[in-house]
Order: sequence, then C-alpha cells, then structure tokens
Amino acid sequence: MILMILVNFKNLIAFVKSLRRPVLEIFAYSSKFRKDQGSLFLKVALICWCCAACGAQSTNDDFPNLVRANETPLTEVRECETEESSDCVNLSTETEIGDLSTTFATRNDNQGRSEESSAEPSEIQYVELTLQEAIASALKFNRRLINQRLDREAQRIQLELEEDRWSPRYSISPSFANSPNSRSARFVSNINVAVPTGGTFGVSLDGPSADGNRAETLERISFTLSHPLLRGAGSEVATVPIRQARIAEESNVLNLRQAVADLVVQVEQGYRSLIQTYQRLEIAEGAMQRAKNQQNITKALIEAGRAARRELIRSEATLANRELSLARARNGLERQNYTFVNLVGLGANIRIRPTDELQAPEREVSRVPQLKDVLSRRTDYRLAELALVRADISLMIAENNLLPSVALGLNADHRDGEITGPRLTLSTTIQLNDRRPKLAHLQARNAKRKAEGDLAERRRSIEINLRQAVTSVEEGLWEIELATNARELAEENLAIERNKFDQGLSSAFQVSSLGDELVSAEQAEVNAVISYLNALTALDQATGLTLEQRGIQLDATSQ
Repeated sequence: MILMILVNFKNLIAFVKSLRRPVLEIFAYSSKFRKDQGSLFLKVALICWCCAACGAQSTNDDFPNLVRANETPLTEVRECETEESSDCVNLSTETEIGDLSTTFATRNDNQGRSEESSAEPSEIQYVELTLQEAIASALKFNRRLINQRLDREAQRIQLELEEDRWSPRYSISPSFANSPNSRSARFVSNINVAVPTGGTFGVSLDGPSADGNRAETLERISFTLSHPLLRGAGSEVATVPIRQARIAEESNVLNLRQAVADLVVQVEQGYRSLIQTYQRLEIAEGAMQRAKNQQNITKALIEAGRAARRELIRSEATLANRELSLARARNGLERQNYTFVNLVGLGANIRIRPTDELQAPEREVSRVPQLKDVLSRRTDYRLAELALVRADISLMIAENNLLPSVALGLNADHRDGEITGPRLTLSTTIQLNDRRPKLAHLQARNAKRKAEGDLAERRRSIEINLRQAVTSVEEGLWEIELATNARELAEENLAIERNKFDQGLSSAFQVSSLGDELVSAEQAEVNAVISYLNALTALDQATGLTLEQRGIQLDATSQ
C-alpha cells in the first residue's frame, strides 16, 4: 500500500510539474493583458485540450485488444467474394427485394392461372420461393431482427461517448439579475478534463460581468486538480468504463450475429417443414387415388362374380380413411404456411410454394472438426469468454474499493492581477463499520468463479454437441438408404397383392393393409430426408458455420 501511494504520488508530482510552466504563463498573460479576455480564454482552452489529448493518446495505447489477432474483427466490413453470386446475402444492404408478394415472380399454378401482383389483400397469392429467397425475405422483414438492428445505432453511440472520455468538457453559465435598484449580468465558464490516471483537472473563468452601466473585465480564474492516491487511482481503474464499453460493444455484435444465425436456422427448418407438408399432401392424394382405383376394381370384380360383396365395404372404408387423411394433410399445409409466412415477414394472403427439390446431398464428415477452430467461431463460447473478462474487471474494481479513500488536491486562483496559491491539500476517508465493500468483493469473486465454471461447461457442451451432430449426419444417410429400400419393397408388395386380388386370390383387407404400409413407408422416407437435412443444419450450428454456409455477411450498418 505504501509503495502504491509513493508511485501514484510520484506520477502526480510529475504531472503537476508539467503544468507549472503553462499555468505561470497564463497568469503572466492575464496580468499583462487583462482586457484581452477572449485571448486568455483561448489560451486556457488550448492548454487543457493539449493535456487531454496527450493523456488520452498515452492511455488508449495500453488498452487490451479484445479482438483476437488471428481473426477478422466483427466491426469490419466484409464483402461477398463475388458480387454476382446469388448465394450471397448481405444483411441490411438496401437490396431491392421489395414486397415479395409483388416482386418475386408469381408463377403459374397447377391449373395454368397466373396471379396478378396488384391483387387485393384479401385475395390469395401463390408465390414460389427458393430457400435462399426465403432467407433473404426473413433477414429483411423479420421484426425481431429489425429491432435489434435499430438498437445497434444507440449501442454504437454509447461506445463513442465512452471513447471520448478524455476530451475536455466545456460548460457556460450566463446569468442575469434585475431588481428595482440594480441590474447585473454575469458569465461563468468551466473546462474540466479527466486525467487518465484517475484525477480531474479543471479551469473556471468567472466573468466578464456588468453591473448597471459599468462593465467589468475578467474577475477570477481558478485552477483545480484532484487526484486519488489509493482508491480509484491508476490508469487500470480509470479506464474501466472504456474497457467495459468495448466489451459491451463486442457482445452486442456477437448477439446480433447469433440472432441472424438463429433466424437462418428457423427459416431452413420451416422451409423443410413446408416441403414435408407438401409431400404428405402428395402422398395422401396418391393413396386417395389408389383407394378410388381399388374401389372401381372391386366393383368390377363383384359384378363379374369374382369377389364377394363384402369386399366393397372394406374398399369404401379404406376410401373414407384416405379422404380423412387428405383433409388432415390440407389443414396441416395451411397451418404450416401461416407459420412460415409469419417467420419470413410476408402477408397472411400469401401461399408459399417451395421450389427447392427434396434432396439429400452427401457431406464428408468422416472426422470431427478441430475443437479449437470450432470454439473460435462459436458465438456462445466467445460471449462466455467476454463474460469472464467482465468478471475480472468487476473483481479488480471490488478489490480497489477495499482501499481507503486518499485524495490529493491542488488549487490556484487569479483575481485582480494577483495569484493566490497554489494550495496543496491531502484528504482521506476511512470507513470503520461499512461492510458493503467486503460484500461486493465477495460477490465479485464468486461471480468470477461462476464465469470460469460457465466457460468450462460451455466448452464441454460444445464438444459433446459437435460429436452428436457428426453422428447424426452419418446416421441420417444410413436411415435414408433404409427408408428408400423399405418404400420400394412396400410398392412391390402392394403391386403383388393387387395382382392377387385381381385374380381372386386375396382380399380387400390385405390390399388396404399393404396400402397403409406403403403410405407409412413413403412418409418415413420423406421424414428421413428432412431429418438428414436438419442434421446438416445442426452440424453447421455446432461448428459455427451457419452464416458462412449460406454466404451471409454482416455489413458495417448492422454492426
């Protein structure tokens, strides 16, 4: 503690000595050119500005760089590799996407009708969308993402204000008093500069003033310097607000990046769910058509005397079940469409028709990616790292607050051509029964331990999640192969059974049962492909490559 006092006192003495000559020059100029008030004010302001600029320059160089040296800062503008690439979406650029109900080309429906883009809001509009177009729509029109981008404007200004901490603060206080006996005017101006070592330096100019018809010149110039020696002393403590602001800014950028990635994942999964509902509808329609054909065949066999009449009842029951399944598929498609158009920010009168084919692209995942590379890309892990840095700063502040408050002050005045001072004061405040600083220190220490534990837990969770994602992708391809084989066998079994029924060697019950098996096999194949595609999306999430896989770049406006 004694060594800290000596070091801070030595720095303070050196700072005061550096100001001794400019202060004496100001006093000399004020005595010689007392009437030149504007010139005097300009000199004082210039000296304060130089002091602040020097302090800020020397301090900013010592700030820790929160962005890793081996990666691109998030606040840097990153362009798409190719401007003409359709797979590259530049977030918050003014791309002419427009209202997708009118801008996206409205394709012909199954009956050959074309919908006009100027249709009334109550009319249904059918819009064909690729997955990339759906993502672009969500990034532009999703309300939650728009709100986060609006918040970024205030967040950037907040950082700029903290970065401007060492600039001089100017204030003026003009006043005017009027009474029956007298009339006076007064003008007071102040200049305050925060010292990077924890103190403050201020200059106050009281004047010019006027009393009645008699004008007076500058009355008083006051110089004050206050600097802590223990609590709140040192550049490490004084620069805490700036470091916290920089950490908050990087956290805000990471949160925005995470929000964009989460939205992309939701759109991908919603788009595939929409495809899945369309596939279910097609399967239901195919089963319905097979049931109708089976009913016609059954009627023909009954008329020919080759089948019993009771077989018609079974065929009609099967047809009724197929109609029920078809109605449920249509209702499910309608619900899924409303969910998806709300996600991508389109109107309720829009009906989306996905144009991407349901395919299962193979991806090489024979080995698990390096955990070190994954951690550098995972937003949640980097946020946990910033939380630990924030906890370290809070603990340092809590430890500093345990020290007694000792402050050194220096005052000097210039009034009517005479210099008063300088006066050197030393004050201290020692709390004897205040236990709040100790409680704050205990809480900060425990908070740091929690942050360390959360970081370790996050690392372990990411490693497990990564291995699970790789395993899910590998198993997904195998499930697709099995589901495809099962569907082909179900088709063959149904064809054989229908052939037997035509020859009078089987029953409608057997044909209906095998038809149900075919429907289940077809739906299982669709579900397997959807699960595999979702597993690929989960793998991109686990490796932190969601945005890179879709060519999405965060531009300077959104950051």
